[in-house]
Amino acid sequence: MRTLRLIKRLLREMPQPARRYHWLLWVSILAGLALATATRFFWIAAAGAGVAGVFAFLFGRCVFRDINGAATFWSNADKESRGISPERFTFFDVPTAKAMGFFYMLMGVFWTCGAIFVLIQTALAQTR
Repeated sequence: MRTLRLIKRLLREMPQPARRYHWLLWVSILAGLALATATRFFWIAAAGAGVAGVFAFLFGRCVFRDINGAATFWSNADKESRGISPERFTFFDVPTAKAMGFFYMLMGVFWTCGAIFVLIQTALAQTR
């Protein structure tokens, strides 16, 4: 239950522009899957994943660079959801949150590169 409250708080209260990129990440994944399911074209899901990769990279950059205090907010929100005072040390302090931002950046690059690879493969397969 505490984790759900933390996720809800991250989606509603995280500083801009990190919150915008996080929302667009999930919207592009879900929109790509919904459109691919409705039209039965697989490449739409790959394009949605590629766009989500761009937003994951941008979100990770905001957290990694602590733009507008995104990493600080994430660390403090995690501590408050667990009932720990903000001054106490935990393993999810600001450097760890920044590392999570870096891994979001890597995930975004892999998603975008993978989507481009799949889209090229699909285009080449259709020309044969």
